[in-house]
Amino acid sequence: MDNFINGYIPRNSFVHKLHPTTKLVIFLLLVILVFVPIGFVFQSVIFLFVTFVFFIAKLPGRFYSSAIKSITLLFLLLLFVNWFTFRDPGFYLTSDQLNSLPAIDNSKFSFWNISLFNYQDNVFSQVFAFNRGNLTNLNQLDFFYKANNADSYTKVKGIDSLASMLANNGNGLSKDKILSAFLDHNLNLYLARSWGANFAGFVVDFNPTTQLFKLTPFLANASYVLTLRAVILAFYVTQKILIMILFATVLTSTSSSVELAYGIERLLWPLKLIKIPVNVFAMTIAIAIRFVPSLLLESQRILNAQASRGLDFRNGGFLVKMRSLSSLVVPMVSIAFRNASELASAMEARGYHPAKKRSSYRQYKITWIDILALFLVFAWFVVIIFLTIRGAVFLDLGTPEWLLTGKINEQVIRDLKVSG
Repeated sequence: MDNFINGYIPRNSFVHKLHPTTKLVIFLLLVILVFVPIGFVFQSVIFLFVTFVFFIAKLPGRFYSSAIKSITLLFLLLLFVNWFTFRDPGFYLTSDQLNSLPAIDNSKFSFWNISLFNYQDNVFSQVFAFNRGNLTNLNQLDFFYKANNADSYTKVKGIDSLASMLANNGNGLSKDKILSAFLDHNLNLYLARSWGANFAGFVVDFNPTTQLFKLTPFLANASYVLTLRAVILAFYVTQKILIMILFATVLTSTSSSVELAYGIERLLWPLKLIKIPVNVFAMTIAIAIRFVPSLLLESQRILNAQASRGLDFRNGGFLVKMRSLSSLVVPMVSIAFRNASELASAMEARGYHPAKKRSSYRQYKITWIDILALFLVFAWFVVIIFLTIRGAVFLDLGTPEWLLTGKINEQVIRDLKVSG
């Protein structure tokens, strides 16, 4: 990418003036937030924050567009993988209004029929009534799902098994009484027409207080359906990597190698208490960061030189490309070792010794701007982690499921009363 080739870009910006240690601490906090499952919405907020920092650092816009372009192929790859490997088991809607219904005599029970709208494609859906007619036709549906908890369902075969399951649910109703309700009553199910979604059965739940059986329609997606969830999952992972690339670009473009070495050494200062050579570690990282742009430039020169000699890196089969690649790898390794040897000789000639204490020509001081930036970012970090752990605020917006969580638009409650 261009930013790695150009390296440090001197600008008179707010970000450039921050203390190197401050920038490293903020970078580490954002890395933690990216790897913690904070959810799609909070992660999008971080992405907007990093984008804001990128532009107030006065970095060239082509760096930003280069990062977007470099991540596009990854997004398409993840989308393809999620399309063919992630199997959305279907979707269903429930409601908390079950417990708010008036109590019914224990000698009677009711079925609760919920109108279901396919929220995954509801913009393009055409609502229609799906009438199963007499409930004995439910035999043809072959199975139901018994709700054990919010995420687990046990398959129940056939209408007879369903009646047995309902009778054994601690409701005091006999299997024959439940079967008679199936024989005597009809149930209208309202669904949404959706490409690739098929009616699969019901999720069955029973409320002993209201004596209501809740039959929630359950739809299953066909294997060829590209669901919105698959798209969100692909974008969710891609966004994580894009945030890392953008902030790494900001860090390396607003901090010189000397500043990064200074910041790393100050950040790892407590490790000196246990005799860890922090200065050697910081110098190693600074040298590595310094020589990444040089190696990238050298690789580009080698590619151009080999291409001028007629070597084709783009065409041909896999084996041909691998043989062509060797003409790039071998010179690159040779150049890397040569640069390392020259650098070691230069450092020895200047009297560098890793075990000796070194002074610094440049002195970086913590200012009130650094303190304010650290306070705001750390407070934001704590709030996001707290809300993620509690799950009390932005619950519907905390994960990718917030785009998939439907709301019941219409309810049809039909009491099927059975006398004692």
